[in-house]
Amino acid sequence: STFVKDALRNSGVTIPIDVVGVGVRPPVSSPSADIPELNALKKVRLLHISSAFPRKGIDILISSYFAEFTANDDVSLILKTFPNQHNTVEAQLENLNLQYPNAPHVVWINRDLPLDQLGNLYEVSSAYVHPARGEGFGLPVAEAMLARVPVISTATSGLADFVDSSTAAVIPSELTS
Repeated sequence: STFVKDALRNSGVTIPIDVVGVGVRPPVSSPSADIPELNALKKVRLLHISSAFPRKGIDILISSYFAEFTANDDVSLILKTFPNQHNTVEAQLENLNLQYPNAPHVVWINRDLPLDQLGNLYEVSSAYVHPARGEGFGLPVAEAMLARVPVISTATSGLADFVDSSTAAVIPSELTS
């Protein structure tokens, strides 16, 4: 991405650098996919796919979702992550469920899915949400766009190459050090 090119230049790299982007394939769905977490979704379905590393902004997403919605709202937040040492989603959800007695509906898929089932997540989604603090590229955002799922995202770092107000609902953000 242009962001990575600029970061390399600002770090002293002097050899030629070209931005070539990332080849993105449309997500594939499986008609026989067995994803039981998707069985009881509400009408509006917000999807987020990431490692849950802090820079992905999943903490901001979850806390904002709990502050905005309740169990009475016809909305589900689908979080697709995978187990890793930086993934604190379980603790975040536990804390927020204690703070919000009428907590909104959350579906958390914390495991790998076969590549041919990721498309099933996009298919059931009303929008894809990605409040990243920094991305080298932002593959799930591009996949959501290819799947024709409306995107809500920051337009900074690597995402700035293809996320703007003409392609997504842009989450305001500012660069800090």
